[in-house]
Amino acid sequence: MFLLLSILTLLIAPSLGATDSLFGRLKKLKFADDTNSYVQFSPDWSPFVNAVSVCGWIRDLGSVSTRTFFSYYYTELVMNADGNNMYMVGLYQHLNSKVTVTKGTWFHACTTWGVASRTHQYYINGVMIGSRQTPSGRTLKTGGNVTLGQWLDLNSSYRFGGEMAYLNVYAEELAASQIARMVQGGLCSNIAAADEHEFTRVIKWEEIVKVERRGTVTDQYVTECFKDLAEELAEELEETQAEKRQTGKGA
Repeated sequence: MFLLLSILTLLIAPSLGATDSLFGRLKKLKFADDTNSYVQFSPDWSPFVNAVSVCGWIRDLGSVSTRTFFSYYYTELVMNADGNNMYMVGLYQHLNSKVTVTKGTWFHACTTWGVASRTHQYYINGVMIGSRQTPSGRTLKTGGNVTLGQWLDLNSSYRFGGEMAYLNVYAEELAASQIARMVQGGLCSNIAAADEHEFTRVIKWEEIVKVERRGTVTDQYVTECFKDLAEELAEELEETQAEKRQTGKGA
């Protein structure tokens, strides 16, 4: 049954024009538990200088005590699976005592900040576990690299060694209600790319999975999602066929 659903998903998606977006959404990145396995790129950071949110699904499998899955410009923005050394605009929060996710299970992580609110907040599965005020007028620096799966300086003590899926960077300070909807939708949901985020979802997961990787970083399908997506695509295909039949009758 699982194989049938997988084949159905892969066959009918292109017929609906759902190639890059859908197949990117279906993929996860798996990082080997070593220093040299990471993804690094240099995006235009100017849309994020006054507000930013980074949200995605994480599966923590690493062996070191501080497991960095997202870092930008050294300490401008750092997210760790264990909650240690969480940075925003150079200020840190130690939240490891509040991260109670079972290792090896998927969880949703989201960090938000805005120059207007002067507040850095961190959410695990839609629950805010940390908040800190940032200096008045302080904006995010531009011109740095984004590194996934490692700290910027490739320190062996901060390697990630886990999996991530559907991580996006938004040029806005997401509200708690928006984050809650992402979590409620689950790992296989497309809520993170909903119309309300059309213009603010600037760094997109379906583009991230195309970036050159270093070391042993592999893209794999999130097989847990095939059932939901196959059903969703089958419904869309039926709607498309019904529209064609209706158009044919009116001709």
